[in-house]
Amino acid sequence: MKSVLSSHYLGIEGGGTRSTLVLADADGKAIAELQGGPANLKLLSDRQLLWLLKSFAARLPRVPINAIAIGLAGARTDAAKDPIRRAA
Repeated sequence: MKSVLSSHYLGIEGGGTRSTLVLADADGKAIAELQGGPANLKLLSDRQLLWLLKSFAARLPRVPINAIAIGLAGARTDAAKDPIRRAA
């Protein structure tokens, strides 16, 4: 049996039609896979992005997360990545 304090990793990929979140354990086994609406930064306001990320967070199991990777369409420049940093 694994410890509750084991490592977990979170990945979010967002595009123009949908977004996908995967939460994996230290062995790479997915323990949660979620789908959400579009996550293209050119189409979302900061508030909509925050709502999307909060809706994901509300559906996740409460486990310690060691690392998070977020890749969203439209996030090519540092300025475009600022809304992600603010929302995350």
